Amino acid sequence: MTLLAVLGWVAAATAMTIGLPQAVRLARTRNVAGLPLASWQGMLAINLGWSFHGTLIGAPNMVVTNLVGLVSTTVVLALMMKVCSLSLWRAFLPGIGLAAGIIAVDLWLGSAVFGIASLVPGLVNTVGQAVKLVHSPSVSGVSPGFLFLQLLNQILWSAWAVLRTDPGSQITSIGLGVVAAFNAVWWTLRRLGLRALFQPSSEPGEPAPVRAI
Repeated sequence: MTLLAVLGWVAAATAMTIGLPQAVRLARTRNVAGLPLASWQGMLAINLGWSFHGTLIGAPNMVVTNLVGLVSTTVVLALMMKVCSLSLWRAFLPGIGLAAGIIAVDLWLGSAVFGIASLVPGLVNTVGQAVKLVHSPSVSGVSPGFLFLQLLNQILWSAWAVLRTDPGSQITSIGLGVVAAFNAVWWTLRRLGLRALFQPSSEPGEPAPVRAI
């Protein structure tokens, strides 16, 4: 087995578990403090869009990864919908619409443009989470397993994309890897006591909000 194949399947195996820690944490605690709805809608678009792109370029590791990841993404969105009393369309339709857009780009404009376009849902996911980590009074609902697996996965996909010389994958994985690294570091700082920026933190003894989106 070539190095490219090994990297691809290791990245795939890692990606399949990314959403699982967050799904388990949310199912156990029903705590959405620090979790942005838009980030998981972006994740839904990523799973759908990259499943299609993997089919198009003949990369089964990419297809399997995103189809399996779609399960945990759907679970997280369904739980957020229940906890926050959202309608089905409010929870799922934005992600599906975004996926349809980047799939259309992939079909008509090619891999490089798809890579740029797919940064949109990727940035919705990672930057949306970054914003919440910076200003949310509490980040207790965010799973560290999710954040650090996401960072590891982007590192692996970046290495795979360089060896595969697929410009779409290179643009997306490297760009998102930078934001994923910020999220992992900032979550660590928040848990070590760094206060929220641009928004007052909860007063001592005040329970952290659990329904922030």
